[in-house]
Order: sequence, then structure tokens, then C-alpha cells
Amino acid sequence: MKHRFLPLIAIFLVISQQPAMAWGYLGHRIIGYMAEARLTPKTLTAIQELTGKKTIAEISTWADEIRSEEHWNPRVDGKRVTIHDNWRDYRNHRFWHYVTVRDKAALADINSESHPLSQGYLVPKMVDSMMMVTHPDAPKKERAESVMFLAHLVGDVHQPLHVGNGEDRGGNDVKVTFGEKTGSLHWIWDSAVLEEQGLEAEAYADKLLKATDKTQMDQWAADEYPQWVKESLDHRDQVYRLPKPGEDGVYPLDPAPYAAEHLPLMEQRMVQASVRLAKVLNDLFDPATK
Repeated sequence: MKHRFLPLIAIFLVISQQPAMAWGYLGHRIIGYMAEARLTPKTLTAIQELTGKKTIAEISTWADEIRSEEHWNPRVDGKRVTIHDNWRDYRNHRFWHYVTVRDKAALADINSESHPLSQGYLVPKMVDSMMMVTHPDAPKKERAESVMFLAHLVGDVHQPLHVGNGEDRGGNDVKVTFGEKTGSLHWIWDSAVLEEQGLEAEAYADKLLKATDKTQMDQWAADEYPQWVKESLDHRDQVYRLPKPGEDGVYPLDPAPYAAEHLPLMEQRMVQASVRLAKVLNDLFDPATK
């Protein structure tokens, strides 16, 4: 089956039927638009030659869109296939979107390739993708998929709940209300707060780029991926700063005050993801920019 980019309505249907995904459609697209604004012409041309003229915003959601494709999600007796002895197997792609880092001591193990699949392989897959994108012996299809995974996973690692504590599935088990809506803490940080702002992805990206100091963006871009993971771990305490739950164990979140407290961090993480993604891509496709 050919890989394809799903139309917008299909993407929303996929998202509604799957576990929460980092930043959701809107957040990843915002990151993609901001990253593309910092690419050199040589880098952008090379990526478009690989991906069929797709924008960075478009390819940034591909790794979530394939969750609806039979090729990527084969089932046996109704159960998804898992290849436990090879985390790189494409059928394990659902484990590539997060990493478990219980505490600061665990930061030393983020590159491990020997832990259980359930603890996530975001960092090894992200690093693999960086190496594969311009590998001279890799088929074009594999390089194209690598750049699309990379455009997504750099965003994922900047969402604090994708650097999980190993206790609540990245906040998916923490139930909340958000105004009249009910969902998980993960959903709040993926999508709910951002969607409440009422901006399309490109307009939101433009707003954030204009509001962020260029010197600060350049400083963020210089950081290496272990720092990205550490930052998400450091920010996780803020994510779990919640009001007292109701008798049903559900945490009531008031949208306006919650956004006032947490939206600045969400936006900062998206900007950081975008400038770092752009730096990685420029370094790979236009090394003269290093």
C-alpha cells in the first residue's frame, strides 16, 4: 500500500480513535511552519525532492497519519503485531513517539536500545532518522520516511508528557475536564489549549516567530538532543500541577486560568522544537551552514 497524506477530515477521525499524540495535528503543523521559515533554500529543495514537494508542516504529521494505514499496523487475530526483539521493525512505530525518563538519573540511559518496548524508543529512533536521512546507501523511500519521522519526533520530544514518568502512560490515565469537555491531561497538552486559541497553524506560527527574540532562538537551536529531553523532564512538574480532583478522581480545569498559566510554556516548547528541527535539517542537507 502506498503511503499517503490524509485529507484534513480523515486526520481528525484518526486522532479521535487513537491514543493521544504529541501536540496533535495543530501543534505539529505550527512547529513545521516555523521550522521551514529557518531552512536554507538548499535544505528545503533537498527535502522536497525526497517528499514530493511537501512542506515541512505537511510532513510533520505523517508519522501520526500512518496509524490508520494497514501496512504500518498489521493485526493477527485482531491484535496489533509487535516485534519484541527488534525495536527498529516498522511495525513497532507506535513505540517511537515517547521515552520513559523516571528521574534525572535516567537521563544517562536515553540512548539505550535494550529496554522493553513499552518504555519507548523516541530518542533512538530520532537519532537513527538523523543518520539515515542523508545516508548514501539508503533507498530514497527510506530516506524520505526518515525525514518525515524526524520532522515529527523532534516535536514529540519537546512535549513534556512524551518524556514520561512510566506511571500513567504520559498523562493519558489522568482524567480531566476542560470547560464542557472531558479528556486526559495528555490531550490538554497535545491539543485542547492550543485549539482554544482559535488560530490556524500558519497564522499561529507567524505570531510565535514574530514574538520570539531571534538571539534567543539561535541559542536554543545550538542545544543538542540530550538537552531537549532534560528540558521536558524539568518541565514535567509544571504539567502535573493540578487542582484537587473531584470525588470521581477527575481533575477540573478552568480553561482561561489554565491557559494563562501553561500556554506560555507550550508555545516556548513549540518554538524550541522548530528552531532545533531547522538546525538539524540544515546541518544534514546544507552542511556549510554549520
